[in-house]
This record gives sequence, C-alpha cells and structure tokens, in this order.
Amino acid sequence: MTYIKGNFVRYIFKSDNGFSVGVFKIKETNLNITSDTITFTGYFTELNEIDSYVFEGELVNHFKYGEQFNVSSYEVLLPSSKDKIISFLSSEIFKGIGKKKAEKIVDVLGEDALNKILLNKDVLKQAKIKDKDIDIIYNSLNEYKENYDKMIKLTEVGFSVKDALKIEKYYQSEIDLALSSPYEIIDVIPDITFSKIDKLRDKFNIPKYNLNRVKQGIIYVMEELSFRKGDTYFYYDEIINFAINVLGVSKENIDDGIKELLKENKLIIDGEKYILMEVYESELYIAERLKHLNSDFSNDNYDEEISFLEEKLGCSFNEEQKTAINKALNFNTLVITGGPGTGKTTIIKAITSIYQNINKLTRQELINDLVLLAPTGRASKRMSENAHLPSYTIHRFLKWQKEENKFLINEENKSTAKMVIIDEVSMLDTNLFYNLLLGLSLDCKIIMIGDYNQLPSVGAGQVLKDIIESDFIPVVSLKKLYRQSSMSNINYLAHDVISGKLDLSIFNESDDLTFVECNSSNLKDVLGEFILAYKDLSIYDIEVLAPIYKGENGIDKLNEFIRDILNKNKNLNKSLTHGDVTYYENDKIIELVNNLDDNVFNGDIGKIISINKGKEKEVLCEFDDNIVNFKSSSFDNFKLGYAISIHKAQGSEFKVVIIPVLNSYSYMLYRKIIYTAITRAKEKLILLGEISALQKAILTDRENERKTMLKKFLSS
Repeated sequence: MTYIKGNFVRYIFKSDNGFSVGVFKIKETNLNITSDTITFTGYFTELNEIDSYVFEGELVNHFKYGEQFNVSSYEVLLPSSKDKIISFLSSEIFKGIGKKKAEKIVDVLGEDALNKILLNKDVLKQAKIKDKDIDIIYNSLNEYKENYDKMIKLTEVGFSVKDALKIEKYYQSEIDLALSSPYEIIDVIPDITFSKIDKLRDKFNIPKYNLNRVKQGIIYVMEELSFRKGDTYFYYDEIINFAINVLGVSKENIDDGIKELLKENKLIIDGEKYILMEVYESELYIAERLKHLNSDFSNDNYDEEISFLEEKLGCSFNEEQKTAINKALNFNTLVITGGPGTGKTTIIKAITSIYQNINKLTRQELINDLVLLAPTGRASKRMSENAHLPSYTIHRFLKWQKEENKFLINEENKSTAKMVIIDEVSMLDTNLFYNLLLGLSLDCKIIMIGDYNQLPSVGAGQVLKDIIESDFIPVVSLKKLYRQSSMSNINYLAHDVISGKLDLSIFNESDDLTFVECNSSNLKDVLGEFILAYKDLSIYDIEVLAPIYKGENGIDKLNEFIRDILNKNKNLNKSLTHGDVTYYENDKIIELVNNLDDNVFNGDIGKIISINKGKEKEVLCEFDDNIVNFKSSSFDNFKLGYAISIHKAQGSEFKVVIIPVLNSYSYMLYRKIIYTAITRAKEKLILLGEISALQKAILTDRENERKTMLKKFLSS
C-alpha cells in the first residue's frame, strides 16, 4: 500500500458524515512525486495542524481537480521531536498547561515523554508538575489517543474506515458495547446492513443461533423478499423457508426471533399476514394522508378558463380531459390515468396554466407554489420540457442524502409547496411515496398521473394500482385516443395490446410501426441492418429493449453485438474491463443507481468520454451534457446501454424503439411488459421476431399480484 507521512494543512471541504477534502504537507512517502503538498480525500475524525499523520491509499488523477491522494486508512503519530512535543503539550488540548511547563517536562523526560506519561503518569513528578496538572495531562493524552485507538479497534475486526467512522461517531466512548453486540449497530446506523455484520460474525465469535443475529436476520429476509417480489407483507411459511436457508438455524430459533420482534414492536401480525412495523406504518400513513386530503374539496367550474386556454393553445379538450382539469383544480387529491395518446401531457400544461391564472401568480410565485415531480431523471426532464416549468426527481426534491440514506425535506422540515403534480406514478413505490408525503405540508394538493397498465414499481408496493382499485380517491380515466400525424399506429397498437387483441393489418402500413419476421438464429442479422440504418441518430434517440439479460439474444449479448457495429474505433489502450464486460471510449452506457451528487439517475443514458487506466482507474461519462466521473468503487453503477431491459426503460421515451420478440423469451413475455415496451416509442416502433411470440405475450395476462395493505387501508 502506498503512503504519505506528514502534516495536515487545511480543509477544502468537510461534510457532516466525515468525508473530507484537504491539503497535506508531505514529509515522507513511497510515491514518485515531486511536490511537497498534495490534495487528499477520505473519511476522517477531526484533523489538526499539530499532529503528524500517516495516510495509506492510492494516488489518483481527478479529471477536474488533478492529482489527489485517496485515503483508505490513516493513523496519528505522537510528536517525536522536542519542539513538537512542547507545542503539543502547550496546545488547547491540555487546558492550563503552558509553554513553560511543557518545556520543563520535555527537558526532564526527553523525546519519549508522551509514551512515558501514558505508561506511568507519575513520571511527571520528576519534572515537579503538580498533581492537578498531572491528571490534566494524563487524562487529556489518553482521551486524545483513545479516539484513534477506537478507529483501529473497529478496522481491525473488518469494518471499513468509512463504517468505523460512523460507528465511532455514534457510540463515542461506548465502542466496546458496539463490538460486544454488533448486530445492534444495524438499528442505529442505516448504512451498516445485516450482510456487512454477518460477514464479520466469526471475528466476533457469535454463534449462528444468537438471538440478536436471528432477529436481524428475519428483518433482512423480509426486506429481501420485498425487494424480490414487491410484496409488503408475507405469510409465515415464506419467511421460515427463506430464513432457515439464509441463517442456517432451526425453525425453533426463528420462532424465538419472531416472538422477540413482536415484543419489540418491530413486527406485526394481521391475521396470517406478517408485516415489518415500518412498512405497516408507511402504508397506513399513506392511506390516512390521502383520506385527509380527500375529505375536503370545492366544486368550482373552470370551463371558461379551459375555453380561453383552448383558444390560446389552438387545441380542443375532450370531455374526459375537461373533467380531469376541473377535478385537479377542485380536489385536494386526484388520480389521472390513461395510455399513450390520451392527452396526459396536455392536461399537465393546462392545470399549471389555469392554476397560475386563477391564483394571479407571477411565474416565480407559480414555481414556488406548484412543483412538478417524477420518479426518474428522464421522466422529470420530459415533464419540464412539456410544461415549460422546472421539474424534479422525487429524490432531488426531498434532498436525499445518499451517505445517510435520509431526506432533508421531511416531517420536521416540510416543503412549502401548495400543490404537486407527480407523473409516472406507476413507478412510485411505497417507501418513496411515504417519504414524499412526510415532506409535504398536510394540505398540499397532490395530483397523481400515470398509466395503470404499466409495469409496477421496482421497489415494494403498487401505489397507483392500490389507489385506483380502492375506489376511495377520485380517478379520471382517459380513454379517448387522439389520432395524430405521428405515433398514431403505435398508440393504437398499445391500446389493442392492453385489450388483449392484435390486429396484424396495423403493421407496416405506415412508417411509424414496423414488424419484421425473423427468428432466434437470424435476429442479429436483421437487427444489424436497422442499427446501421439509424446509426447517425443520437444515443438518446434510439434504444433496443429486450426482456431478458442472458442467452444468445439476451441484453448482454445484444449489447456486444450492437457495440461492434456502432463503436468501430475500439482502442485497447483506451479500454477497461470490469467483470465480464470490456468498455471502450465512446461506448453507450446506462446508469443503474440514483446519484444526486452527480445529478445522474437510475435509467439515464450516457456515453463514455475517456478512460484512465492508471493506478486508480476512472471512467469519465457524459449524460445529457452532464459530466460524471466514475471511480473503480462505482463501476457497478453502470452497464452498456445499447440494449436495455424494459424495466429500466420505464419512465423514458425514445424517438426510435426496437423490440426483439422471440419465442425463446417466452417465460418473460406477457401483456404488461410488451405494453410498457411499446409505449416507450415516440416516433417509430420496430418489432423484430415471431408473430406467434407476440400473440402469446398479448394473450398472457400474467402479473405477479403483489401482496400489499394500502388498498385495504384506503377502503376501510
């Protein structure tokens, strides 16, 4: 490991969670560098100018900030020269010990004075130091050293410096308590998970059947089941079978854990339903908030304002749309649902415009009062472009703090918005909607817009579906389909699909909708022709959507195939291999997580600008003119994006969409997934494959019914 030894100079940046950027003066190093100062980054307790430090880590070349030393671990060195020890002992760390006393101590005890004092404080009597001052020096020196000793203790058992800092900050003088019962750390530090602790179990000598481990393991199992299945509650057998497999303990051990979780109010049983208390309270709170909003409404008629807007925009709203606009302005909560081409986008523009007029707001006052929100970055951007107003992802609006996994806009610090319009609500999961409601004032109007027939959220719950099916919240369904100059056949196909029918005559009658027959063996040949035909389109304008990752015609193989066509000038010197994938400059990629700091979100499409293959590997990427620098620790946050999954495309639109539809995909082909893929196309949709596979998919109304409580809470 490379190191630098020397002194802290100053901070450039310091966050509340301990992440720091600063300047360091180098006295000794095994790096080949000529400068005697360097910028460093890492997680630290408070640094000071008095101490000497050893930083271990890696030298990197940041695309924006130049050469930096990324610190992975560090330790403080007790002062060794006489002058430094005198400065140290006369510093504010040792209250009441001035320079004269410090000089006297060093004259008598020498350069090893500090270690001698730590071994036996009575050595200070040799320097004729009073008992009161001896205690001050000894206790302060021990306290000072203890902070660093605690960090060493935590890292020695396997915690990263980042996690050790979080633990030290929370437990402070009670680090031994954390080490004696490490599974309890999970409850107080959100980012330290069951998996992290359980990997270190052997170092703590904790048996499998330890009750704290079993309790946390049950919570982990239920959270994992929620993530995989989207359910918010489970039956006993589901939990038991998974928990036995994960924890390696007996059914009796798990029963004991369940009993304790019930006593601690971390788990609730409703009939045969087992629900984590946090999830139960989230769904209950959502229902209560929506009921509160639904309890009051006005009945004004805004037809005159709608007519004025029709004249201004040069359009004509149908009765469904007029009803949606009137209700959005009158009700405190409303759902507007409809498929593509039914005018949802136009309605958002109408609601915002009339809201501004009737309340006589300036543009800035409108922006302050009315907020446009969406679950994804692409959906938010599209909403803003259509409404000509700022729009935000829900995470950005709530000021999500990634490190602590918390929102700064919350129950104690609510938004002042008077009305929010949320688009793509089908993608909204229970936890995110709960946190959004916590951050909104109790009387903030909430208009939810989404397509009931889209795929459900990735996270647990089915917010839109439950709200609509509860029959409690007002819903306006847009069914009238507008025949437009473009997209008409795509929209009609989408509506046919969701109705469970397929009119073959709709294909290839106009440029917007194409079906080309092919099979598993020649799909790539046909796909290659279309990729070449559209090779001059922006990476943001064309996308291949497929339902599975593996197999010869899965997303992974299609990505390699398309990349070989579009990125002809691949240079091994400008490449990077991560996992099974080699990336080259100019490759198209997709972001897989939300990263507010870099303003890039799950599902965003980008391009690799440059690759640094130095000691600290870096990949510089561009997302819609936004530059993001990926370090090696975040390479899992992106993948090739020439072909992406239909789930990842949700919330996005592309001018041209190509969808392979093969019988070999059959287990992942069903009506809702085909419908979602079709509705991603703005101008042109190309289906490649077998008509029989498409027909089977449309006839397969398979949907994994999610088990949730929200509908019941709303209906009761």
